[in-house]
Amino acid sequence: MKQVPLAFCFMSRKRTDDYYEVLRAIDRLLPAQIALQTCVVDFEAGVWRAIQDRFPGTVIQGCVFHWTQALYRKIQELGLQRAYNERGDVHHFLRLVMALPFLPPEHIEGTYHYLDQRVQTDELNEFMDYVWRQWFRHPSFRVRNWSVYMLSVRTNNDLEGWHNRLNSRMNSRGPVPFYLLLLEMYKEATNIPLQARLLTEGKMQRIHRKRATEMNGQLFQAWKQYNDGLITTSQLLRACAELYGPVAN
Repeated sequence: MKQVPLAFCFMSRKRTDDYYEVLRAIDRLLPAQIALQTCVVDFEAGVWRAIQDRFPGTVIQGCVFHWTQALYRKIQELGLQRAYNERGDVHHFLRLVMALPFLPPEHIEGTYHYLDQRVQTDELNEFMDYVWRQWFRHPSFRVRNWSVYMLSVRTNNDLEGWHNRLNSRMNSRGPVPFYLLLLEMYKEATNIPLQARLLTEGKMQRIHRKRATEMNGQLFQAWKQYNDGLITTSQLLRACAELYGPVAN
């Protein structure tokens, strides 16, 4: 499923109230009330609370790419990156932890405890404590919100990529005057009707690299084997860990 930008907003703060006002403004501009069902976002608590307040009942799905990146930053912070890059036992253990979102949500916490019992170093113990505090006991980020089991849309990377390309184009020669940025955003906005029509007609698709396409196919194959009772939860976790995670240098 292709994701395209449909609204642009300049913000000077990132509080829950600020995000709420943005969502309310978008809602008021549309001819019909938004019937939002699912929203894929990164892990910014203020955004989550604003969505829940403005659109109660909406399923909020955390971006698995941002989830993994958060864990990888913690790995670097704790001095575990060298061990991760060596592709030994520590590498394989950390990959298993980073593959937790690919399990059914009801089996994630039990699998975490199983992995936690295998920890033998202070650094890994601190890492697992972080995972527990941030991802199992956070008041906003529930396990069901960051499990991507059987989901085809698992990230918001299309929009992240668009934003990065815009920044690269506009900031190539230093700070950009605000009026030039507005002109660039206007150009982007003129593309929206065409993009909407192409999406409706099924003529605009995500561009998948060969590796990503193969990985997605293998992932759904592993999920099917699990649903058919051919592999266990541990085997599913290992299969997903082999497919997904930051590349070791």
